[in-house]
Amino acid sequence: MTKRFIPEARTNLVFVSFSYYNGWLFDMALVFILSLFIARIVSAITKAKDSHGKLLLVGAVTLYTFQFVYNIGMSVGFLPLTTMSLPFLSYGLMPILLNAILVGIVLSVYRRKDLISTAI
Repeated sequence: MTKRFIPEARTNLVFVSFSYYNGWLFDMALVFILSLFIARIVSAITKAKDSHGKLLLVGAVTLYTFQFVYNIGMSVGFLPLTTMSLPFLSYGLMPILLNAILVGIVLSVYRRKDLISTAI
């Protein structure tokens, strides 16, 4: 078996690289694990009582889901190739920083989910 060169294997096409070296079962497990993160944010949306917190969580889950779906759609061939990274797995400073900020926002809102706003 000859190893082929995959361009941008650590950045934009990390999903293709994982499927080439590890197989489809690994990719299905990876999609399942990353989808659990989406489900966890959605459950935090339902538990938050503050409308501002809910909007922050909706924005975070939208950004994360768009990155996730677009990168996998791009890797499979359904969507055109762009510079969309796979959350938490692609190499680069800005995607990692964006996802870390999103996780920080989600954890901050979830920590304060039981507080009732006293706005009149």
